Amino acid sequence: MNRQKLACLGFVLSIFAILSVTRVAAQDGLPVGWMKTGGKPANYDMTVDTSVKHGGQASASLQFVGKLPDGNTVLMQQFKPDAYRGKRLRMSAWVKTEKAEDRAQLWLRIDAVKNTPGFDNMNNRRITGVTDWRRYELVLDVPNETINIAFGAMSFGTGRVWVDDFAFDVVGNDVAVTDMNTPEQRAREVDNSWMLASKFPAAPVNLDFEGGANPVRKPVAINPKVLDDYVGYYEIQGFVGGVRRKGDALIMDSDSGSPEQVYPLSESEFFFKGAPGSLRFARDAQGKVTEVVANMSGGERHVKRIDLAAAKPRGEQIMAAAWKAKGGLDKLKGVHNIWHDGERIQPGQPTTTFDLYISENNQSFSENRNADGKFVSKTTADGKNGWTYDGVSKNAHDLARLTNSRYHWQFVWLEVSLLPFAGATMETYALDDGTFESKPVDRVLVIVKEGVKDGEWEGKYILHFDKQTHLLRRITATNPNGRTDYAYDDYFDVNGVKLAGLAVINSAGGKYSIKISNYKLNAGLGADRLATDANNNSPEAQLILKQEEAWRLARLNNDVAALKQLVSEDYVGTNQFGERRNKAGLLQLFAPGNIKILSFTVDQSIVRVSGDTATVNGEHTSQLSGQSLSHQFYTHVWIKRDGRWQLLSNTQFVDPNQK
Repeated sequence: MNRQKLACLGFVLSIFAILSVTRVAAQDGLPVGWMKTGGKPANYDMTVDTSVKHGGQASASLQFVGKLPDGNTVLMQQFKPDAYRGKRLRMSAWVKTEKAEDRAQLWLRIDAVKNTPGFDNMNNRRITGVTDWRRYELVLDVPNETINIAFGAMSFGTGRVWVDDFAFDVVGNDVAVTDMNTPEQRAREVDNSWMLASKFPAAPVNLDFEGGANPVRKPVAINPKVLDDYVGYYEIQGFVGGVRRKGDALIMDSDSGSPEQVYPLSESEFFFKGAPGSLRFARDAQGKVTEVVANMSGGERHVKRIDLAAAKPRGEQIMAAAWKAKGGLDKLKGVHNIWHDGERIQPGQPTTTFDLYISENNQSFSENRNADGKFVSKTTADGKNGWTYDGVSKNAHDLARLTNSRYHWQFVWLEVSLLPFAGATMETYALDDGTFESKPVDRVLVIVKEGVKDGEWEGKYILHFDKQTHLLRRITATNPNGRTDYAYDDYFDVNGVKLAGLAVINSAGGKYSIKISNYKLNAGLGADRLATDANNNSPEAQLILKQEEAWRLARLNNDVAALKQLVSEDYVGTNQFGERRNKAGLLQLFAPGNIKILSFTVDQSIVRVSGDTATVNGEHTSQLSGQSLSHQFYTHVWIKRDGRWQLLSNTQFVDPNQK
C-alpha cells in the first residue's frame, strides 16, 4: 500500500484533498466511523452487509464494480494512541474472500511526528483465493512518541472481500511483532505535524459494523453550461490536478492521476461519491473562478487555480532558457534515443546495477543485476506492448501496467530531452517561483498530451530549473503509481547535450540515488531486445533476431564487409520508392561516401519460422542525412543455407499515416 495515501486522513480521491482534516467526516454509504481511500477506490463499493457476517448482525463488504482489474481500495480508521503508548499492540480481524483471484490484506500503521515507527500491511502473507472466515493478527510496538494509530483492510481483487469484528488488545513481549518496516524505512523522515492538531477519536469505533452506514448524498440537476467555468488546472503542495468536462459530467484527477467524476450538490459545490466533505468553486468579484475550496470537517482549504493565459508567456521563456542551457533546441530535437548504465545506491542496501534504454517513441529496455553482477530481471516495451523476464518466466504487461509505464517513461524522457514523446504535444506554464536545496528555482508546469481525446490521458509534470544555470534540478508528478519526485545533479556534456550524472529519488519505499554513466545518444536498439511476440521466443527465432540486429547495425555503420556476409548471393531488395537492388547494388549503396543513416530504431518485429525459411514483419523509424525522420513498415525473408541464415529479400514502405 502507498503509505503517502494513508498519511493524511483527508486523502479523499482528489488531489485537492491531500490537505489534512481534523476529524473523520461521514462518507456516503460507508460503515459509520470508517472512510474509503486507495489506489482506485472508485472501482469498489464499500457497504454494510447484513447477509454475510462473522458475528452479530453485519460485516463490511468491499466489492469490485470496475471494468478493469486496476488498483485497490482501502477501508480505514485513525485514533489517538493514548491507551497504548509504550506497549505492544495486537490488532485482529476476521476476513472472508469470494474468488480465486481475490487478494485481501489487513494493515496497521504507527505514526510519530517525523517518522513511521511501525507498519504492517500483510504484504508478506497476503490472503488470496477463496477463503472462509478466518482470524488474522498484526502486532506492532507503540513507542511513547506515537501521535496516531491508523488501521484497516484492503482489497486488490475483482471479486468481494468481507471483514468483521476488528479488535485491539495489549500483549506481552513474548508475542512477536509483525513489523514490515526496514530500519531505513523506520528512520525515514516524514511530516506528520498536522496530526498534532487533529481531533481523532480516543478509540476506534464500530469495529463490528453493527453501527450501520452513513446516508448517501444524491446529486442535483444543474445547467451543464456552468461546468465550462471550472475546467482548468489547480495546484496544491507542489502537485497539479486537472478539471475537465466530459459531456454533462465534471471530471477531476484523483490522487493517482486518474480521472474521477464529481457530482453536483449545487451549481458551485460538488462531491466525490464515497468521499467525505465537498468541493466548492469560488469566484472573484468579476465572476471568474479562481480557486477550489475543500470543505472538510476540519475546516476549509483553498486550492489555487492556475491562470494559463498569464502563465504561458513566462513558461515559454523559462523553457527557452532551459533548452539553451541543455544544448539548444535543435540539438535536443536530434536526440532520438539514449542508453546509459546506472548504479542504484540506498543506505543499508547492496548496490545494484542496470542498463537503461529509452527512445522518443516510448520504447524502453532495462536489464537489472544484483550486487554480484548477476542477472535479476529485464523489462521491455516497444511502444505498444511490454513484458518482464525474471530468468524463468516471461510475462506480458497488462493494460494498467502499460498505462503506468507511459507516465513514467515520459517523465524520464523529459529529463533527457525536455521534450515530449514523438507524436505528443507539450504545453508549458510558469508557476510561482520556489526553492530547492535552499537555491531559487523557476517552476514550470509541463502538460503532455498523447493520442487522446478530451484529455483522457495526459501527463502533468512540474519541472524545477536553477535560476542561474537554467538546468533541471527536480521533477515532481502524480501518476497511477503514486507521486514521483526526482532530483538531478552532476551534469556533464555528452555530444553537446548536458545530461545528469546523479538522480536522487524520493518514493514511498524510501530515498535512494542513481549514479549514471556511459551515456550513448542515438545508438538505437535492435529487434532482439524489443521483441514481445511469443513466436519470437523459439531458438531459431532468436537466431533470426540476432541477424536482424546485425543487419540494422551494418546499415547504420556503413559496414560493407558485414553486409556482404549477411545477404545471400541472390538477394533482391525493394525500398520505399519502389527501387530494386541486388547484392552488388546494396553494397555500392552503403559504401563510404554514399548513403548515411543518422539514426535507426526497430519499433516492432514479429518472426515466423517455417523450416529453412523465416519472415520478419516489423516497423522501424530512421533518419537519413539531410532528411526528416521516417516511420516505415518492412518484410524481410531469411533463408537457411549450409547452416547459416542469410537475408534473401527485403521490402519496405512508408507509413501512410505519417505526417
